[in-house]
Amino acid sequence: MSGSLIEASLDPAGWFGRRGVKRIVRLRPGSPEADGIPIEPSPDADMDRPKIMPKILPDPGENEIVDERREGFRAKSYEIVSGSSIVLQTPSGLLDWILIPHVTPAPKENVAAFKKAIRIALELRPGSKLTSKRLLKGISETKTRKKMKDCYESIIVGGSKRLHNRISMSLYSGPMGRDSGPMGQAHLARWRSEIMGLQWSSSYKNRNSHYFMPTGWLGTGDATLKNQCVWESFEATYRNVRDQIATIVLPHHGSKHNFRTELLNFATVRNAIASASNPSRYKHPSPTVMYELQHAGVTTWQVSQDVNSELEEIVWHSRLSLP
Repeated sequence: MSGSLIEASLDPAGWFGRRGVKRIVRLRPGSPEADGIPIEPSPDADMDRPKIMPKILPDPGENEIVDERREGFRAKSYEIVSGSSIVLQTPSGLLDWILIPHVTPAPKENVAAFKKAIRIALELRPGSKLTSKRLLKGISETKTRKKMKDCYESIIVGGSKRLHNRISMSLYSGPMGRDSGPMGQAHLARWRSEIMGLQWSSSYKNRNSHYFMPTGWLGTGDATLKNQCVWESFEATYRNVRDQIATIVLPHHGSKHNFRTELLNFATVRNAIASASNPSRYKHPSPTVMYELQHAGVTTWQVSQDVNSELEEIVWHSRLSLP
């Protein structure tokens, strides 16, 4: 582990802040049904430049670990609940584009057991504070670092070994929906997208009915979608935007152990991307997964360490006034 990586883990607000980041948003597990409504900026928000305006709360994590290094510029730290929508804003007003992060929640009792296990691994006395200095000392020692890693067994069995990627963040980036955007019924955003020379665009038929081609993007991270509970949580978060998704990044490099056929029920998906080295030590992406996608009419791509495999997708829009 490099010193920079350790610092970023212990003090993300300072590490990112010194590199120009103004805000860090921590994602907490939660119910998309309870907090999944798109969140709009306040009317008096500063409009000097484009911003992300999420519904944000003070981060309770800041009180759990005492930060002993306050020098230099620090990013502000906030938190949102998994499944919440972050609305984008430009100087001309709200943009019909949102970010929806998701993480599969772990049971609260497991999290409590993890915190207890960490304190034992670090040999902290009852009542003593968990400080960044103590964490740094623990991470720096091979024996203690192994004990800290083993604590993830409290979150999920196998969490320190083969299932260490189980808790992973997914992210949707795309339109809010055909009719629910802040621009109202009198206007539609004509979204267009282009990927490797292939172009698509949205269109409308008349005032009450219109056709569209989706331009949303969904990164699945290392989500183990093969697991039923993980899939149900994931699907619940993205149910309302499933007909906006055009491009997906396959879970865990296209592994057959993470992929789920029900992803194809997101019927508007045109492109599937596997991020995997070439050649891959673990034989990612799975030929079975790629064949299944191609058979369903989805164009598949693999992005590797080869610079020629770079994939660029461009999305833009113009506003149309309906008669």
